[in-house]
Amino acid sequence: MLRILDRIFLIRPVLLGPAWTMVLVGRYRASECGFGEGANELGAVVALFSLLMGGIYVLNQVQDVDVDRLNNKLFLLANGWVSVKSARVQGWIFLTLAVAGAFTFQWKLGVLFLVSMALGMAYNAGWKGRPVSGLLANMVGFGLLAFVVGWMAGTFPFGWKMLWCSIPYPFAIGAVYANTTVLDVEGDRRIGKNTLSVRFGCDGALWLGLAFVACAGAAAWMVGDRIMLLAGGIALPFFVWMMISKDARAIDRASKVAMLALSFRMAWAYPWYLALMGGTFLGSRWYYRKRFGMRYPELE
Repeated sequence: MLRILDRIFLIRPVLLGPAWTMVLVGRYRASECGFGEGANELGAVVALFSLLMGGIYVLNQVQDVDVDRLNNKLFLLANGWVSVKSARVQGWIFLTLAVAGAFTFQWKLGVLFLVSMALGMAYNAGWKGRPVSGLLANMVGFGLLAFVVGWMAGTFPFGWKMLWCSIPYPFAIGAVYANTTVLDVEGDRRIGKNTLSVRFGCDGALWLGLAFVACAGAAAWMVGDRIMLLAGGIALPFFVWMMISKDARAIDRASKVAMLALSFRMAWAYPWYLALMGGTFLGSRWYYRKRFGMRYPELE
């Protein structure tokens, strides 16, 4: 049983949460703009995007297996619970199924999946170790492309209205990404990654994160996005306190609050998403305790 679960948790389901949220935000914003058809396809598109992101996460671990072994993290590959060769096969199977499935819906969605896959491969191949390309890959991949996937989960038009509505979200994802580089700065510096925090210092990355939260809020007001105005308003005090305290827990909390605010707002719109989030959290808690004797994930 655990061997089967190893394959499931190799895709890191906890990390799929932000991607799920952004897809749902894109779908919800499309409905707010009057594009209401195709709602029955949302679940299938979320599942396909999960396969896509899961495949990218698996291949990322294959790429970083030696570093993860040195840093004693992501144990499934690093400690040999799953072989690198079989993980690589699993990653490519997931990517192939995701892209092929997307093309069965509409060719534009298939092309969007291909672009997302190419961006993920570029990130794995070296962009994650560079300050600007790593930031842009996250802002575009999670903040824009995931939003557009949700927008197109039906027969919604691909056009300027969609791009206009997406403006706040790359800034929101950029803020969270900047914070993660601060939390990982020592390990990244040790292995030679030149991330935002390594290149510009932790204070520089934190100020950038705070500025991105402000930009997300301003953009939300500009495009009339009440979802981001609410989430940004909830998260902003945590980002301000993060800047005052410079404490790792405060930095981590600010990022989690920002994403959870968006996630719970989407759970209000799509009640089944609350069950998905809760099941993923509790299932991950059970699995990591059973397999590795550790408490993960943590809310604090």
